[in-house]
Amino acid sequence: MHSSTSNSESFDKRDIPEKPLGLLFVIAIVLTISGLGVAEWQLRKAGHVPSRMLDLDFWANHRFKLDDLPENQTVLLGASRMSFGLDHDQWEEVTGQRPFNLSLHGASFLPMLTEYAQNDEFKGKVICSYAAGFAFANEMIPFSQRLLKQINQLEDDRNSFAFRASEWTGSTFQGNFAILNQYRFSPISFCLDVGHSEQRENMYPPFWITRSFNRTADNSDWFIDAMIDQPRCVEQWNILHKSVIRYMDRFPPRDFNKLLVQLKKDVKRINERGGEVILVRFPVAIWFRDWEEKNFPRDEYWDVMLKETGCRGFHFLDYDETKSIVPPDASHMKVFQAKHFTNELAKFVLQENAE
Repeated sequence: MHSSTSNSESFDKRDIPEKPLGLLFVIAIVLTISGLGVAEWQLRKAGHVPSRMLDLDFWANHRFKLDDLPENQTVLLGASRMSFGLDHDQWEEVTGQRPFNLSLHGASFLPMLTEYAQNDEFKGKVICSYAAGFAFANEMIPFSQRLLKQINQLEDDRNSFAFRASEWTGSTFQGNFAILNQYRFSPISFCLDVGHSEQRENMYPPFWITRSFNRTADNSDWFIDAMIDQPRCVEQWNILHKSVIRYMDRFPPRDFNKLLVQLKKDVKRINERGGEVILVRFPVAIWFRDWEEKNFPRDEYWDVMLKETGCRGFHFLDYDETKSIVPPDASHMKVFQAKHFTNELAKFVLQENAE
């Protein structure tokens, strides 16, 4: 009787043919790269461009680059009105120097200015975007708190290989390939937009921003006209801004007098080493402008800051060339508006040199 246990020797062994695994691997890589290359070419042909991430890792690594620039480098500080509203090319054309943009969405220029003032090697002009609701936002508000936290850990991040590596990979890949543009081709963003997902009032940060702008390696933003011209897109931005304002209404603003004391110290320190701080009020319109004027009257805040610090200030309402600018979302200018505003601001900044 045969044993119920099969004897492996009773089966014929089949020789496994050798396969050119190395060649197959190379073919797979070539096909992948070719496919991505064709996709990139098609996207560029359609007008799409690379766009960097809007996050604190990018901002901090961008800040580190300032250390290697000339001591008289012009630096831009503030929230998103600065990143959308100051056109780097136009500024360079008028002034002869390309600015360095350190703005951050939802951030106050005040802690940025203090960090800048503490570095005695910086002796250039500092252009600060004054958006009162963000400038004096309570530290407990998430989008205000995150900047303070990041500034406090700058030195730790400077010495972190993993942290710095995020910029090396980001600039190499995300900064050069349109196919990695998260605002246009992220599966999540794509589904949200194609599915017409709506912003919801009283959302918690981080807020979802509709795919309507691109971010450059210079840390500036520019609207895509075909997107921001759509009423639905503007509506989504409005809901986002109103959610931000509700946060500001829940928490009282920081003590203006205490902030003014620190601001005066920072300005004095920068002035003493040959630099200059210039405050700028970017165009803001309709309901957003009404809210800011109600909660932060010009004569109690803007005028006081200029008087107490001795800084020069450029307020969009003071000039015929800029007072009629109406941003599409009430807060951020389109490209052609930013170029026009930047041209007038740059001429104002150069006035001191001409006198």
